[in-house]
Amino acid sequence: MRRFLIGLILCLWPVLATAQSVELTLDQARSLARRAFLAGDTVFANELAHGLITANPDDVGALLLLAATEPLMGRANEGREAGAKAWKLAETDTLRHEAAFYTARAAVFDRSFANAQFWLRRAYDTAQTEAQERRVAVDFQRVRAVSPWVSTLNFSVSPSSNLNGGASSPFLVIDDFAGIGVLSGTAQALSGVRADVQIGLGYRFGRSENSQTTLKFDGYHNFNTLSSEARALAPGVPGSAFNQAVAEISVVHDRFAPVGPLPSQYSLAFGRSWFGGQPLDEYARLGLARQLRLGQRSSLTLSAQTEEHWSLTTVPDSRGFEGEIVLRHRLQSGATMGLSVGGVEVTSPSVNQTYTGWSLSAEYAPAKPVGPVDLAFGIGVSTKDFPTYFVGTFEAPGGRQETTVSATIEAQFTDAEVLGFHPVLTLNASQSTSNISRFTGETIGLSFGIKSAF
Repeated sequence: MRRFLIGLILCLWPVLATAQSVELTLDQARSLARRAFLAGDTVFANELAHGLITANPDDVGALLLLAATEPLMGRANEGREAGAKAWKLAETDTLRHEAAFYTARAAVFDRSFANAQFWLRRAYDTAQTEAQERRVAVDFQRVRAVSPWVSTLNFSVSPSSNLNGGASSPFLVIDDFAGIGVLSGTAQALSGVRADVQIGLGYRFGRSENSQTTLKFDGYHNFNTLSSEARALAPGVPGSAFNQAVAEISVVHDRFAPVGPLPSQYSLAFGRSWFGGQPLDEYARLGLARQLRLGQRSSLTLSAQTEEHWSLTTVPDSRGFEGEIVLRHRLQSGATMGLSVGGVEVTSPSVNQTYTGWSLSAEYAPAKPVGPVDLAFGIGVSTKDFPTYFVGTFEAPGGRQETTVSATIEAQFTDAEVLGFHPVLTLNASQSTSNISRFTGETIGLSFGIKSAF
């Protein structure tokens, strides 16, 4: 085997300062460099790694050492390049994990936080133990916390029995006895498939130990395709007639140590919505929230918001107020549970848009998976009360009342993770009952989406 002369480099290591000339094999030099790095002698390990690269530019072990040491010596970009090359040349997941981990760390030194998150996902994907997965997950959260940029992307596909929130009966009936007529096809439940896309991009500024402000853009769009049965029920109506979209710009100010009863979060948002490809309304929203820690395993969040809608159609404007209380608790077993209570009041010149409502929901997630699946369960009930309501020119006696009961089961397939993302199946079922049959219906949907492990 070729021998590698490192006498001059060894003089840089205090422990071996008396050495004048030592011949080592490449394997011995590589092992010595690794021991030097683990002992904290970054300079000596780096010099050895450069010598190894001179002898063999494709030495994966030496490239890993450069990825680990170059950033510590102020050469983060060189560390990223060495780590990326090591990843490309590595033949085992163990080496790939090291390459990805140190490349991510080099990217952090270079303040390339998006690149760091990408490499951390690669490190998570090649982790050999749960301890390595936990370390990567913690580092990912740390990188996310220090990065000024915040981004989200969610996508799901959902077959549904009721894309349009239509009625289950073709007949328009009030209080089970006042028959008025027959509902149009578009007012009845139409089945099909919906694809949902959500994106978010934010920039955090004015950051300190006590607060931060985030400027955000959020967008949502769904795309609907009707089934053959739905097309027969509503001929000539495309699925796109039920597409919805929202674009919103907001400013959110968070205070990490609020004084007294003051809110811990303030938010102001402006947005526009579309329905069926046509502008629906524009809105402004002001929100306040306060989170309280209740011991080590519980938290209480209080939130309130007011929202003003300016219609872009013939429908009148409206103003709404919402409040919510959310309690979350982690059991000693590790399972989590939550309970929320909310109320809403909407006023408008139109009596058909003026109502009050209440909601109550609960959720539970076991600590341990069931086989290869992590499960979460949710149930909820909500009500709406319109004191006065007209169906055409006919005033419904007693107005309109509506109650909706819903249930959700979410299954996360964590064993099928790729780059820290895993598939999620969610079964949603809801039943709405109303004194006006147009608003009595049920929905069953199964959505497929992707969720991040971090």
